[in-house]
Amino acid sequence: RPLRLQPVTPLAPLPVVCDPPLLAGGRASSRSDAMSMTLQKRLAAEIKKCGRGRIWLDPNEANEISMANSRFNIRKLIKDGLIIRKAVKM
Repeated sequence: RPLRLQPVTPLAPLPVVCDPPLLAGGRASSRSDAMSMTLQKRLAAEIKKCGRGRIWLDPNEANEISMANSRFNIRKLIKDGLIIRKAVKM
């Protein structure tokens, strides 16, 4: 017996969603965001031998900090005072 196929019905178009999905912490995800500085914070924490929470990145120099992608560049930013190890909270 030949197999009979059912005709395919076109699906309705999905609604367009303008808001990006939220990540944990309520912030929106955007891969192209140049201000995401997790690598810089991790490298600075390893160089300064402390946790990532103790590292302060100068928000006024976010563009320059986000361009640093090596330990050498992070050391230079630490020397310039753009990345600081915060004091211990008491």
